[in-house]
Parts: sequence; structure tokens; C-alpha cells
Amino acid sequence: MTAPAAVRPSPTPPADDPRGRPLLSDAARRVLRRAVLDGTLRPGEQLSDADLIGWLGVSRTPIRSALDDLRDLGLVELSANRWTRIALPSLADLQLDGEVWSGLLAPLLRRAVSASGPDATRRRSLARLLRRGRTLVDEKDGAPLSIAELGTVAAVPLVLARHVAAEPLRAVFLEVSARFGLGLSAHGCGVRGAAWDAYASTLSSALETADADAAIAATTRLVADVVATAGRPR
Repeated sequence: MTAPAAVRPSPTPPADDPRGRPLLSDAARRVLRRAVLDGTLRPGEQLSDADLIGWLGVSRTPIRSALDDLRDLGLVELSANRWTRIALPSLADLQLDGEVWSGLLAPLLRRAVSASGPDATRRRSLARLLRRGRTLVDEKDGAPLSIAELGTVAAVPLVLARHVAAEPLRAVFLEVSARFGLGLSAHGCGVRGAAWDAYASTLSSALETADADAAIAATTRLVADVVATAGRPR
């Protein structure tokens, strides 16, 4: 396992830490979570304490605490005294996470696509995101997407959801998004151009007309299409 030194946690204590020293396990968890989601650490990759200590610059105790937290999020798998690895979700896990993700997103989209629809500034921002997604889909030409690339493709519903979500719900949604993205990457999922075009067209119209049901249906169909491309583990 290798990782750039640039992603090591800052030694500066958080401003809200009353003890005046870094919360090392929190810092380690943030760095490891980011490394999973940007593809630095790959699904199924084994991790050693020695490598993590050298990379993160902290002792074994905060690292194990961080790994326990990431295990609870479904991003890491631990086997006592045997191995630690980035999770490798099964196809059944992927399908379930897709259903949960879509289920959480639906009420958020319904709130976001209000009776008056998104304002002009947000509509322009979302239109740019849709164009950026289409460019990425073209560049990949059906090839599997990394977790970071999947995040770009999912940016439109994520932006809409974050706009209206209360903090607890936002936190749950982002946790499920992380686990879902890991599963999509592990199974080599991609986005077909035709599926993206249908999604972008329907969603754009739905946002213009404040049709929440159409926005939810378009997003759910795209998620199902992406999950259906599973079967090319990397």
C-alpha cells in the first residue's frame, strides 16, 4: 500500500478541541475515507498497520479506532489478527445499497424540486453539471468509472439533496453514498451514453416544470442502469 504524504492529517488541533491537541483518530478516519473515495485505496486492497503508521504519522491506537469507524460505515473489513482490507461489497450488497440510496434520495429530490422549481442560478449550475457528466461518459466510452468519477456523474442529485437535507439526514445519505460508490467501483460499473442522455433530458425538463415525480423516476432509472452494468470487477 502506498499513498502520497500530502494527504497526511494536519498536526494543527481542531479549533473546537477543548484539550488543545489533535483528535488523531478523527484525522486518520478523514484521510482514510478520502483515500477510499478518490481511488487511492482500491476495493479489496489489504492494509497493514506498519504501512498506515508510516503514511499517517500516528500510532496504532488512533488508526485502529479510525478503521473500526470505517468498518461500521461498510468501507473497511477487519478480521482479527489476520487481515485488514478495503471492503469488497458483493453484488447483493451493491444492489441493496442502490435501493437504499435511491430511497433516501427520493424525498430529498421531492423537497428540492419545489413548486417554484430551482432558481435561475441553480438551474445554470445543474445544467453545467449535466454537461460535465456527459463529457465524462463520452471520455470513458462505457468503461468502468472510478469512485471519484461516479461522484461526478452523481453530482446533480447530490447537489439537489444537499441543498435541502437537514444535517442528520445529510450525514446518513453521504455515508450510504460512500458505500454505494465503493460497490459500484468494485464491480466495474459504468454509465451508458444512451442512459445518461435519457436521464439528462428528463431531469432537465423535470426541474424546469418542478415535476418531482419525474425527477425521482429519472434518477432511479439511471441508478438501476448503472447497477446493471456490474460484473467487471477491477
